[in-house]
Formats: sequence, structure tokens, C-alpha cells
Amino acid sequence: MAVPEATGEVGAAAVSAAEPVDVTVIIPARNSNPDILRTFDLIRQGLDGHSFEVLVVVEDRMPGPVLSDTRTYATMTDTRFQAHPLNGDKAAAVRYGMEQARGRVVGFMDVDMGIEAEPEHLRTIAEAVLNGETDCAIPDRDQREWAWIRKAKTNYFAAAARWLFRLPVRDTQGAMKFMSADAAGTALRFCAFKGWEFDVELLWVLKITGFRIRPYPVWWVGRGGEVPWVSALLILTMGTGMVKNLVAVRLRTLFTRRRILRAWRATLPVA
Repeated sequence: MAVPEATGEVGAAAVSAAEPVDVTVIIPARNSNPDILRTFDLIRQGLDGHSFEVLVVVEDRMPGPVLSDTRTYATMTDTRFQAHPLNGDKAAAVRYGMEQARGRVVGFMDVDMGIEAEPEHLRTIAEAVLNGETDCAIPDRDQREWAWIRKAKTNYFAAAARWLFRLPVRDTQGAMKFMSADAAGTALRFCAFKGWEFDVELLWVLKITGFRIRPYPVWWVGRGGEVPWVSALLILTMGTGMVKNLVAVRLRTLFTRRRILRAWRATLPVA
């Protein structure tokens, strides 16, 4: 589907800065990341018919095009796309975006989703939450065309996460997670938002506080988005550390589970 042309004035008229919107999309990005404009086009197509805002939270200490591309896109094409410079990692960017979000549904996705995903994937996952089918929707990626080393990296981490946290999903790392505003608020209150494993803790917090989590099968192009040598490098440089961090998070949650549940139950209406 062709992306319609729009001006900044049209985007501004579509939703006031003070109004709630259907969907908030958070994109954590390094300033050096390429191809963000393709992701912008995917969002406009996938959320066509819904009011939305896009918060691009940019780690801008490195040179690159993301910050300027986002500001240009907002000026020339659609003012619903907003650049937010923030010196921090992905977890900090997602937390910041959730704090700013005005959507009834709040989600985060990777900067290169325009290369891998299709607009209907975003629409299916966002509308599943909008329509009340679930409280949190995540992709379950088809791995049949992935390189074996990419499968090994992803499944090694996911298996550790499932075993440690007893999560009701197979693929914990799919980069397109959307949830209700209530679920996002609960995550903000009880998650530490530290490191690459932050979204595993997020899913665990939602699970123990009674939110429904549902995976949706997707097939993304790009054979997993990584070439084999990148997967091998990530395993060598980050694999052991990521699992150690998962174990550390699990140990911490053993001591915080009761406190979280007690604080969460205190927020529930009295019958």
C-alpha cells in the first residue's frame, strides 16, 4: 500500500498534543542506526485509521542520521513522529517513552522493523490489545529460514528466560511488544528497566499481576535480521553475560515478588 503524502500541518490537525491517542509507538534508537524512514512508513501504513504518536528516543552521542531524519520527517511529512534525545540504553529509552506515552495501547519496536516486518504484523499486534483480545501482544517469529547460528542465539536466550521465569511464550525477544496502558503503568511501577533483559522482567511482572500475554505468529523477511557472523559475534561477546544477567534478575525477583503483589493489590478497587 502506498504511503499517502502529508504535511506537518495535517499531522498536527490529526491529534492535539494534549489528547489521548489509540497507540503510542516507542522506538529506541542509536543515532547511527540506518533505515528508520522505512520503519516510519511501516507504522503509518500499519496504524492507518487509528490515532497514534511515535516517540523516537535517540541515544545521540554518536554521529548519525536518526535524530535529523526524525525531525525532518516530522516537519515535512507527519508531526506525530517526535524525536527525543536521551543518553541511555534501550531499557532506559523504553522507560522514558512509557512515561511520556498518551496511548490506550503502548508498544515498543526496533528501529529496523521497516526492513523485517510488514504493516499487517503491526496492525494485528496493536489491534489485538486495542480490541481487548489480550493485555500484551508479542510476535512469535517463524524461524524456518533463519541461519542455524541465529536460531541458536535466539533460542538459547529464550529457553533460559522461559525456564527461569516460567513465561507463557516461546519467543521472548520479538521486537514488537504492545500492551494496554494499564499494563505499561504496572511495568513502569515494578520493573527495573536495566540491561538487555529488561523485557523479560517486564513480561514476568505482567504475568504475576494477572495481565494476559498472547503471542502472535509472524514471518519476517531478512531471515531473522542478522547475518551469521553478527550472530556469532553477539554470542561470543554477550551470550554468557546476558544469561548471567537473567539469573541476577531472577534472584532479585525472588525477593521482590511478594512486595510487588502486595503493592499491586493495594491499587485494585475494593469489591
